Amino acid sequence: MAVFATPGEYTDRVLEVVAEIPSGRVMTYGDVAAVFGRRGARAVGMVLHYHGAGLPWWRVLRAGG
Repeated sequence: MAVFATPGEYTDRVLEVVAEIPSGRVMTYGDVAAVFGRRGARAVGMVLHYHGAGLPWWRVLRAGG
């Protein structure tokens, strides 16, 4: 499990992962968190809510679709 020094580091990592989702592909909030060994789909959702403008946030879905 990854340990982050600051909350900003977590936010930066989430934004980086979402920015790298290719066109035509999707990930769940849980998939984004799992990329760096964390659970926390809700935390990913909050990061995108507050900082996701300008990113392909529409490529991140709930686990149920």
